Amino acid sequence: MNIGDNVVDMSKYADMPITQQLAQAIRGLIQDNTYLPKDLLPSNHRLSKDNGFAALTARNAYMILEKEGLVRTKQGVGTFVAEANYVKEELEFEIEKELNTLAKHYDSLYVSKRELRKKIETKIREKMENELDATITKALENGLLANEVLELFDEMN
Repeated sequence: MNIGDNVVDMSKYADMPITQQLAQAIRGLIQDNTYLPKDLLPSNHRLSKDNGFAALTARNAYMILEKEGLVRTKQGVGTFVAEANYVKEELEFEIEKELNTLAKHYDSLYVSKRELRKKIETKIREKMENELDATITKALENGLLANEVLELFDEMN
C-alpha cells in the first residue's frame, strides 16, 4: 500500500477490511515517526488514487485515527498528525470518563475505593508487563540485542 512516498507491506493485515488496513498502515507510520506531530498527511484523493480505492475509504480511515487521537483534520486544509499534548489530553479525558463510569458501577456493587484502586493498579501492571513482553518479542524478531530491548522499553515510559 502506498501512503504518500512510503510503501507499506500490508500482507499481515490482508484479512482486515481495506479501511482498517489503511488506518493500520498510517498508524504504523506515525508510531515509527515516519510522520511527526503537525506533519500533513496525504489527502483522501491522493490515497485513493495511489491505491485504487474510494476517497471515502481514506476519509473513514482518517476518522478512525482521529477517534484514537492520532490525527486531526482541519476542514479545507487536510489531515495532520496530532501533537503529543492533544493526544495526551484526549487519552486523559477518555480515561477519566471511563474511571467515572467504573466508579459508579462499583458503588452500586458496594465495592470500596481501596478494592477498586487495587483492581485498577493490577490491570495497569498487567498491561505494562504485556507491553514489555511484546517489546521484547518484537526486538528479538528484529534481531536486536538485550541493551537495545531495554532502550526501547525506556522509550515507552
